[in-house]
Amino acid sequence: MKIQLPAVLLAVVLASPAASSCDTPNSCVFPPGQCVYMGFDPTTFTNGAVLSYADFEYSSDCDPLPPVGGSTNQLIHANCVLRLANGGPPELHGGPMTMTVHVFGEAGVNPRELAIELLALDLSNTSLSGATRLRESPTLASSGHATITEGPPGQFHIDSFFDVFFELSVDGGQTWLPTLSSKHIDASPSPPLPARPSTWGAVKATYR
Repeated sequence: MKIQLPAVLLAVVLASPAASSCDTPNSCVFPPGQCVYMGFDPTTFTNGAVLSYADFEYSSDCDPLPPVGGSTNQLIHANCVLRLANGGPPELHGGPMTMTVHVFGEAGVNPRELAIELLALDLSNTSLSGATRLRESPTLASSGHATITEGPPGQFHIDSFFDVFFELSVDGGQTWLPTLSSKHIDASPSPPLPARPSTWGAVKATYR
């Protein structure tokens, strides 16, 4: 189901980006319930559609970080909010998603330096309607970086980002349209609009 954005909700989605870091009790790339990755810069697809906002939030997974020189592939279950204009006014979409992230331990103990890459992004359970589909590019590297610094006991500070290459399909996934550039998504301490499964239905009911 597509959602027309009222003025008050549009103002929230278009708010100025928060600082690209957050504090958390979890030493992981995407701390559960603590950090959200938000992207405000518009990304244009080759058919003229525009993804003007995206956030990945409310992770339920926190795998251990790899040692220096080691790597892991981490499966992260989270939620997303997307603002997409495809031949009409911008519309808000959201729901559960699954991310596969490659994490490589570059250097250091405190801070930890990590190279990260989004290998796959499953958005099939979002509220995108009809034949519209979104995915992370299977051919272009959606890479990023994370620096995790331990502070007082049990507290960590994370600076992190992804540069995500999205692809859009308007025919149910038969063909895919790339973006003209990647979408920069930064870690932030709090999301502007929660999209937890328990609340997303209420959001749609309020703003449909």
